[in-house]
Amino acid sequence: MFKKQLQILLLTFLVHAGVYGQSYALDFDGTNDYVTTPIDADLQAMPSTTWSGWIKPTGVSGWQIIFGMEDGGWDRMLLIEPGGGLSLGHTNNRWQTGISIATGAWQHVAVVYDNGAMRFYYNGIAYATTTTEGNHSSAGTFTIGGNQSPGGNYYRGLIDEVAVWNEALTAAEITTLYNSGIGLDAASNSGNYASASNLVGYYKMNEGTGTTIADASSNSNTGTLANMDAADWVTGYNLKPLPTITNFNPYTKTYFDGSFIIINPTSNSTGAFSYTSNNAAVATISGNIVTITGIGTANITATQSEDATYSSGTATVSLTISDINMVLKNGGISNTNPNYVDQHGRIGGANALSKNGALLQTRSPVLPFSGGTFDGFTYNLVTSATTRVWLDRNLGASQVATSSSDALSFGDLYQWGRGTDGHQLRTPAPATTTILSPTDNPSYGNFIIGTTSTADWRSPQNGDLWQGINGKNNPCPIGFRLPTETELNTERLTFSPPNATGAFNSALKLTMAGYRNRSDGNIIRINTHGYYMSSSLNSFQVRVLNIVSGSASMLNDNRANAESVRCIKD
Repeated sequence: MFKKQLQILLLTFLVHAGVYGQSYALDFDGTNDYVTTPIDADLQAMPSTTWSGWIKPTGVSGWQIIFGMEDGGWDRMLLIEPGGGLSLGHTNNRWQTGISIATGAWQHVAVVYDNGAMRFYYNGIAYATTTTEGNHSSAGTFTIGGNQSPGGNYYRGLIDEVAVWNEALTAAEITTLYNSGIGLDAASNSGNYASASNLVGYYKMNEGTGTTIADASSNSNTGTLANMDAADWVTGYNLKPLPTITNFNPYTKTYFDGSFIIINPTSNSTGAFSYTSNNAAVATISGNIVTITGIGTANITATQSEDATYSSGTATVSLTISDINMVLKNGGISNTNPNYVDQHGRIGGANALSKNGALLQTRSPVLPFSGGTFDGFTYNLVTSATTRVWLDRNLGASQVATSSSDALSFGDLYQWGRGTDGHQLRTPAPATTTILSPTDNPSYGNFIIGTTSTADWRSPQNGDLWQGINGKNNPCPIGFRLPTETELNTERLTFSPPNATGAFNSALKLTMAGYRNRSDGNIIRINTHGYYMSSSLNSFQVRVLNIVSGSASMLNDNRANAESVRCIKD
């Protein structure tokens, strides 16, 4: 029996399948099946309590108690009224929630009794009332599937996973447990759910046989089946286990790091990772790139989407951004001004002088991209026949090529030297303009028609773009860049046969993605030509790798044409 002195108890009744191995549930016949527990969920023992669960009712006739403390009067309970309406019991009556159950389908229900207030959740959606529960009292213990022994008002349908906490769950926790219909293991904290350590009883109902259900909370509050046999153990709700996320450690940076890349954690799930910061004044996150915005602390949360085996999971680490007081070029002291000097008198380098002459490191070492999400796309790394490391697909491609004509692997098309500003998108097609840009970074994402004598999108031309990993407008992840003509040609010489077939057979899986024509902005030569830009120039033109069915060669092309980009590790 749970101690009467306990002030807060939360009972969560999760009607759903087990986490490992065969998933079982209990099938209640509506005649005399029920389960007793030693947990006291009475108002006098626990003024605040919550019950939640997954249920799969098979009928709506008669009064059916799903679970509660009902001992013959009006007490705390969740019941199905004749016709299917769901109600919460209180002193001398019940609150009719206005929600009706769906027979033959799994659904999540949660009940909150909170110091007199009552709330209800159905499939994660909250419902409230101004009615209070009163001052009733029950002498028995928490019962599943009917009244307390000797029973009555029996439930008809399936029930799985019953959990009991010693605190009231928040709305955010209940939404997390519902998990968009996937469900979570209540024994493991995840996301907004943080009450695993407060479990008092947790019945996963995965025994599949016998007359008792074990308490997975380690409190030994074993449940006992009444009038139930082997036929009442049935397939349960399909609850997936949480993934195991490791190698995700706290970050310590300085303000002058500016930005850094999150390396994806290790996980037994194949789900994709996404990241958020809880303090935009310290850091913001786009894809895997963290941009430092101020001094202080923030939490970075990694959320991994579900896959075929595991549900969605999260992990959170701290980010600490420290300040550095250094000497400015005019002799002043600052912790944010980029015009600081190093021991050589240079401005804004990786080192700085403190006010007492000590040498300070202003920037943390930057790790190169090692695979993961970049600008909304997932990339892995491959090593080519020349032992160089490349991204495994074109920039903007949703997958590695499965053939030379695999449209999902074509990716974006860049005008030479431009950044990732929207002009590169294959779909939707960008708008076009005939006005050449006078700057390296146009204030728009239009595709710029280049029909002048230089066939460029910029006027005047600038040959300093895309030069190296720190080159202006480098569209590649940190540590990667556009290949040079020599590097592309070295790969070309390994193609066997030396044509589009050999290009696809290589580790790079190059495709014939076509290009966007500088004259009108239309994409042409799809599935017949592949053009891969280098960072190298020949007079006013760019050197590109051209692959067709009969050959692979290096040639000159116009900078205003938009073509494929494959990034190489520096």
